Amino acid sequence: MTAVSDSLIFGNILSTSESATIWSDTTRTKYYLDFESALAIAQARLKIIPQKAADEIVKHCRIEEIDWDELRQQTELIGYPVLPVVKQLVKKVNTIEAGLGEWAHWGATTQVT
Repeated sequence: MTAVSDSLIFGNILSTSESATIWSDTTRTKYYLDFESALAIAQARLKIIPQKAADEIVKHCRIEEIDWDELRQQTELIGYPVLPVVKQLVKKVNTIEAGLGEWAHWGATTQVT
């Protein structure tokens, strides 16, 4: 499947190279991870989540740790990519210490259970 931005006919009309880059899977997912990292840092400073959890969340908010096949499958299943990204982050952090990952995305609009 080809995106509109890849179209020879519509690519330059409906998209720019700049907007295509912003909305690429890699860039968009990196923004999600940047948000999760910033949220964890702020919440730890406010003592909403444990510092240890924040440190591990930040450590694992790396685009290199994303399983793209899993992200695609889960996004197709539920219809949006944020929750699958958060679930992957929770899983990674939980490998450090059981339950530690549950602090990821704490209190945000999509709570992982």
